[in-house]
Amino acid sequence: MSVVLKQAGHRVNVVHDGEDALSAITQEPARYHLLISDHHMGKVSGLELATGLRRIAFPGEILILSSSLPPEAEDAYRLLGVRTFISKPFDLAALRTVVQTLADPRG
Repeated sequence: MSVVLKQAGHRVNVVHDGEDALSAITQEPARYHLLISDHHMGKVSGLELATGLRRIAFPGEILILSSSLPPEAEDAYRLLGVRTFISKPFDLAALRTVVQTLADPRG
């Protein structure tokens, strides 16, 4: 996924889990415009990560990937301002298109 996004001209920072993502963004929130996260992760779930990011007022977009996202989880994400979800498995070209749309300042 990172190779495809880098080839499309995006700067990508890959971390190993939600804790690392929260730590990296907390240290330099202005550096990041988009977080791509799985919903199901160890240590910190995608929902916990999104909650932590909103607590630090992260203004960027959050894209959630999931093979199964219960409706109540999607509702919780939406309350946190998350509006983009991609179901797994997904096509990398479709991911690239979604990321490009989210990265476009015109929305």
